[in-house]
Amino acid sequence: MASTLSRIIRALVLSIFFLGAHSDSFAQLTVASGLTANDMAQLLAGPGITVTNATFTGSPLAAGSFNGTASNIGMPGGVILCTGPITLAPGPNNSPSSGQDNGQPGNAQLNGLAGAQTFNAFVLEFDFVPLSNTIEFDYVFGSEEYPEFVNGGFNDAFAFFISGPGIAGQQNIALVPGTSLPVTIDNVNAGSYPQYYVNNAGGATVQYDAFTTVLTATSAVQACETYHLKLMIADAGDGIYDSGVFLAEGSLTSAVVEITTTTATADSTAYENCSNATVTFTLSETLSSPYTVNYTVTGTATNGVDFPTIPNSITIPANTLSASFQIEPVFDGVVEGIETVIIEVQTSVCGSDTIMIYINDVSPVTVEAFGDTAFCGGTAKLWAHAEGGAGNHTFLWSDGSTSDTIYVSPTSTTTYTVTSNDFCASTVPEPSDNVTVTIDPTPVADAGPDAPYCAGDPVTLSGSGGTTYEWFDLTHNTIVGTTASVTVNPVGDVDYRMITWIGACSDTDYVSLNELPASPADAVGDTSICQGNAAQLDVTGAANATFAWSP
Repeated sequence: MASTLSRIIRALVLSIFFLGAHSDSFAQLTVASGLTANDMAQLLAGPGITVTNATFTGSPLAAGSFNGTASNIGMPGGVILCTGPITLAPGPNNSPSSGQDNGQPGNAQLNGLAGAQTFNAFVLEFDFVPLSNTIEFDYVFGSEEYPEFVNGGFNDAFAFFISGPGIAGQQNIALVPGTSLPVTIDNVNAGSYPQYYVNNAGGATVQYDAFTTVLTATSAVQACETYHLKLMIADAGDGIYDSGVFLAEGSLTSAVVEITTTTATADSTAYENCSNATVTFTLSETLSSPYTVNYTVTGTATNGVDFPTIPNSITIPANTLSASFQIEPVFDGVVEGIETVIIEVQTSVCGSDTIMIYINDVSPVTVEAFGDTAFCGGTAKLWAHAEGGAGNHTFLWSDGSTSDTIYVSPTSTTTYTVTSNDFCASTVPEPSDNVTVTIDPTPVADAGPDAPYCAGDPVTLSGSGGTTYEWFDLTHNTIVGTTASVTVNPVGDVDYRMITWIGACSDTDYVSLNELPASPADAVGDTSICQGNAAQLDVTGAANATFAWSP
């Protein structure tokens, strides 16, 4: 047996060689630590399995999750348990002796499997309840002990011990396929069961010198009973070179049936003379013999009347995951409202599932078009609304647009047509509606010239350029009229705004009225004259004024 000292010296020499030979490699296996025991147990659990009471013993650095999508480990991801830190598992394989002693004790159960004292044990254990009579999960075992220490006394070992009703004591289910031998360094290697052995020398994605192919652990159980599973790994002989076990995510399964339905709509509704509903029964794993699924069909719809007769069972063929049947609603021309089809299936020995499908009549599709019908240029918004039929309405506008809302920029008055139907095209011909976008001319507003006025006198304002008007007193913040001409009674200097429209288009102009100061006139020169003579009459206080005398 090689001594521990000689292993250390050899490891140093070979590590220098491997580091030089693989310095350009790139690690594609990734790992993450920090998971709780429950995190790891839930990551392993798949269909038909409920896990509880998860705990672990050992270094927290020795367990976590892995992503093997871009690696050659043989599985996309899951849980990794190691005898050293999981961070040493990713490649490249640039050392024949990668490892770190975590300073943890060994495990008495693994001592017997390894045939040697163990070190750095890590144990993940939890309770679980299966929903059928078998359980299984996938795993890969890898090690730095390969290949040079096979049968050399450093038989790193791991085990999956299961216990519970119908199982005598604790049974290891991590076995070489078709044998009662545990999977260890000495039992699976290039010379022993080589069909399960992968030589990883020079591998770019995983550090371990070799590992197994993907193996499956399986056990008979009693459905609906509680079992206990202990997943463990440890160094043997010494704590130097690392080993690890990869457990596939979601692969701890117990064969169950899942029932799903698919329709052309999102609400599990099938429509008469339009669409069907597909009911699919899917196993959690393929089986080597046919599997018969029994179910009951109830609901307000009548089996064999509202849809062709559906039998009460379906067989999933051997080595096949699923089987389906269709519910094809019969068009009877009678308005019945929504009817139901209820399918209840025994999904496992201790579980069932119910799914409901709806059957609906098909009413004619109607469509209405809306939009900005008066337009002054730029962009106008148009939209359509459809009802009836089987829903999931489609739209097609005359400009080629296919959404319910569109934006258009016509340069002249244009009528747009939209057609609509349901996904079954059940209304023939397709209903349509129109909306017209009218291009109105732009008015040119003219509120007239600014003008003076005498205090107390009314003033008439006259505008032009459009068809409708609004006059607004900007000085006193009030509307004073809505016709082309308005009469106002200004006080002081007043500014007015006139807006005029033609359809939706408008223009604005402004006018100001300025109050003149008061100019009283005083006639002077009262006198008496002889008939036939002339007299002069004068006016004062009225500069720059015009006059009218009487008589």
